[in-house]
Amino acid sequence: MLLVTPLHDVLCHTSEIVSDRIAKLEGEESFSSVIFVVPEASKASIERIVNETSIIRAKNSDDGIKGNLKIGACLPNVDVLSFMRLAVRINELCGNISKESSDETLLRSAIYSILVKHSEEFKTFGKLVGRFEYIDLLISLLGDFSRYGIDSDMLMQALENTDITKDVVYFEKVHDLQLLFDYLEKLNYEYNLTLTSGPMDKACEYLKLARTSSEYGRLKSFLKNASFVVLGFGATRYLTPKEIEFIGLLNEFAAQIELFPLSSNRSEDEDKTIYTFGNEIISKLKKDVRGVVIQNDSSDTSKSSNHVESICLEAIEKYSRSLDVLSTISLENETSRVSGIISINIDSLEDRLSYIGNEIVKLTRKAGYRYKDIRILCGNQEIMARLQSVLDMYGLDMFVDRKMILNNTPILRYASILLKLPTEKFSLDIMLKAMKTGVLPILPSEVDKFENYCIKNNMQWETRIFDEDKYRNDDKSEENSTGAMLWQRVVLRVLVPLRLVAMQITNAKTIMEKAELLSKHLSSRKENIELLRDELLSRGESEDASALVRGFDSLMRLLVSFTDEFSNIEISQEQFEALIRINMRNKTSGSIPLMVDSIEIVSLPQSYITNCKVLFVVGADSSNFPFESVSDGIMSSKELNQLANAMQIDLPDKVTTKRKGSFVESCLAIGAVTEKVYFVHEKEKPKDILHECLLPYAGQIEQDCFTAPNFSMQVERRYNYETTRFEDNTMTELLKSGVRMSVSGIESYYTCPMQYMTKNVLKIYPRDDATIVQSNHIGTIVHGMFEHSIKSLMLQYDTLDKLSSFVDNLDDQKTSELANEYFVVACEKSDITDACTPEFERKPGIKIKRIFQKCFKSALSSCIDSGYLPSFYEYKIGKDSQVIIESQKHEKFEFTGYIDRVDENQSKQYRILDYKTGNKKIELKKTFAGKQIQLFAYAKFLSDIERKQVVDAGYLSTALKLDKKGKPIHIEPEYSLLTQDEFNIVTDYVQIMIQKAINEISEGNANALVNSLASRECSFCVYQAACSNGGRTPKCKKGRTFGSGKKGDEEVLQAMKVEVQAKKGVEDSND
Repeated sequence: MLLVTPLHDVLCHTSEIVSDRIAKLEGEESFSSVIFVVPEASKASIERIVNETSIIRAKNSDDGIKGNLKIGACLPNVDVLSFMRLAVRINELCGNISKESSDETLLRSAIYSILVKHSEEFKTFGKLVGRFEYIDLLISLLGDFSRYGIDSDMLMQALENTDITKDVVYFEKVHDLQLLFDYLEKLNYEYNLTLTSGPMDKACEYLKLARTSSEYGRLKSFLKNASFVVLGFGATRYLTPKEIEFIGLLNEFAAQIELFPLSSNRSEDEDKTIYTFGNEIISKLKKDVRGVVIQNDSSDTSKSSNHVESICLEAIEKYSRSLDVLSTISLENETSRVSGIISINIDSLEDRLSYIGNEIVKLTRKAGYRYKDIRILCGNQEIMARLQSVLDMYGLDMFVDRKMILNNTPILRYASILLKLPTEKFSLDIMLKAMKTGVLPILPSEVDKFENYCIKNNMQWETRIFDEDKYRNDDKSEENSTGAMLWQRVVLRVLVPLRLVAMQITNAKTIMEKAELLSKHLSSRKENIELLRDELLSRGESEDASALVRGFDSLMRLLVSFTDEFSNIEISQEQFEALIRINMRNKTSGSIPLMVDSIEIVSLPQSYITNCKVLFVVGADSSNFPFESVSDGIMSSKELNQLANAMQIDLPDKVTTKRKGSFVESCLAIGAVTEKVYFVHEKEKPKDILHECLLPYAGQIEQDCFTAPNFSMQVERRYNYETTRFEDNTMTELLKSGVRMSVSGIESYYTCPMQYMTKNVLKIYPRDDATIVQSNHIGTIVHGMFEHSIKSLMLQYDTLDKLSSFVDNLDDQKTSELANEYFVVACEKSDITDACTPEFERKPGIKIKRIFQKCFKSALSSCIDSGYLPSFYEYKIGKDSQVIIESQKHEKFEFTGYIDRVDENQSKQYRILDYKTGNKKIELKKTFAGKQIQLFAYAKFLSDIERKQVVDAGYLSTALKLDKKGKPIHIEPEYSLLTQDEFNIVTDYVQIMIQKAINEISEGNANALVNSLASRECSFCVYQAACSNGGRTPKCKKGRTFGSGKKGDEEVLQAMKVEVQAKKGVEDSND
């Protein structure tokens, strides 16, 4: 008997129906088991309700067994199945062991095989060879045909009724579908398969045979003793003809079948209302199934349990009469507002999610709600993922009711990467991705070391990664070096075998051969997968661990399935990777709540299965809720309608059906709420339809009512960046073995003490990256070319007259030859990785040579004009004796450094010159602030230690400067042009600044107050993440201000003089 009980409201009746049907097992004699038939997406939720109901009833009974109800861990006489799983169960009872899990894989392989072998016969589908995304759309279309009883003969009929001249594209698609059907039927016959039909078709055949045959005793006994309760159908979609036929056949044998469609009890309701699915299903059942009994719903919707439910029902009833004109219905002026309907409008996503977390804390701590009373409906998956982390920060227990896509598990990512390795030419990027999946036998620390080593040494491609010589360039001995260790433990042990198996799979020709090799390799990785599983479990990530194991099992079963006859066909590596990915795309891993009391986070299809007291709707707006975009597939809605007319059958429009179904689901989601519903909406964005429906009834409407302290407020640091310093015992330990430093380090300290202390004292360095040409690499090579070329020339032309004669005869060809010669010399003597490679010579080598050619003659001319000849190159400070300065705490700081060039005139006077690729000149304001003290410090060292009379210092720009006509501008050094007295004042002042910096470093000063002349550098600082003072407008240390131009320089010199005199006065008084 088929009992149809129409539900006349959108309230959630699932729990009461389940409880009532389980209760009927007590003392029932006509049947001994209950089977709930539900949509696959709702199966897990219904199973939870069944378990909870059974446990509650067991607690209320004396011994846990009452009547036919046997309460146990597996609930043997209560089951939850989808229509497809029920069909599989029936097939198994009849001796047909179903291959349901591999049916789609087999069909995909069969279609691929047909398209490869007969591509020329297909007018349109022949182009789909290897494009498995489109083959999946074909499989979906064939599934629809099976559910609606469309076969090859019907397609032939449609083809005969089609005028090819009117619609060529439609004709070619129908032709190809009919041809594909024919070939699939041939394979069915040849290999005894069911490629064009599913488990439900086979189950219907068995049920028909059971009418007259006595061979199906197990099947008849199973059906006779079972009561089938169909839930979740008749509300959000139609029943297909195949499902109606299946129900009709079941009704002939089953003890009882119950169905609960959503249907109106008013005759004036038309087809376009939310009851359209239920009304249609009742009509079809009456027409096609015998013994249908329509009984009235015993629930009284006029007496809702509370005011919120009543208002929700009133709003939905009022504004959902017509799906097509819903958004244009005008609101009435007078409405009754309810405190349980809340509209929250907040601009920031973080603030919206944090509002939900904060509100849940209030509800559970102050209003007496439990976590399990609360549900959060997310409008999109991105918000669902972010919401989890936010709620976790609030310490809330939650359950996310969604299936994890197995394609996202480490084993599937590894398999996909493995297949891409050869096509990606074993690049560092793809190799690191493989190593970071956790599937290979390598420690994360080894992966990090390998990555840093390769980036530092510009080992980006296969030829370098697998070149042993590249691992012998470490500073330590070969045996104990990092490079040697990485070669042994990473390259030889992990990467070489990985490359071997990847090439073997690539060289294999057929699907079968590739699958066998991949399966064998993954089996060898099983131990590492188990270790990864255990690690996930130890971190409490049980869902990820379960998905990992299921992903491995599913992938291995898939590869085993590729040993059939259809898989003995050639395929490219890219197509094989796509085949694996597409086959695994729809594989999912469900999860169950690990705690009884937890907040439920759901998407729309899971939001109405059970009641909840409080519902939060977030991430929903007019663009995505409740209507989702649905693509047409292989055939458009217009073409499917044309096909249905040609075959004289009813074929519903998939896009329209999905749109209606989504709207009904949203109505049911609101109907499942009993006390409070929150719409947490993005401010200024158009609201979704249901939000608009309930807004006139909202008792609370808030705008920007919450700010997340975790995200929108400044983080409170554990230190004050203005006064931060290291403790004395820390600095004593750090400086106990002495410190080697340079004058440029002092300049760095005066730029930002925190940056200096982090890099030079704590030794926290940014990662060396040789994969790109750094800006200072060009300067280093240009610098080297000038140094070595001029040094060589001065050995031959050691007087002004000789040098002048050489310059007069220097033409473009000779300059070009010198550029090529000294580019090689500079590269060989530099520490730049790969400076001697063809890649470096092409780019930036061409630019470097061009700079040298344009500037070299001009640089030599400036020497001749000034009367100073280059005398020393890369002159080392303290080459004859150490330069050591002590701090007030008696720590020793040894200074080192190199002067680019020292020029000398006939009077034994010296000038210091520093090469710069950019434009730089002496600025006394910067010198006063400690930002430009290097040249004056070198001058002081030469004067005091080397006893040389230094009269000036400056910069020589080696940048390529052109005039408006594109010709190179004559390059002159930029000297300070100070008098000897002024120069001495500056050098003495710089000595004071160096001593001051050393004292402050010794005392542990590490504040982050930036030099006002270097505030822009904060934006590029690699340490800004650890600093509270970074960004575009950092706080600067207070300093003196000076005027501009010559007057400003005079003010600076006067200030320096005061400092120097004060210092000397103190020293004199001490003496």
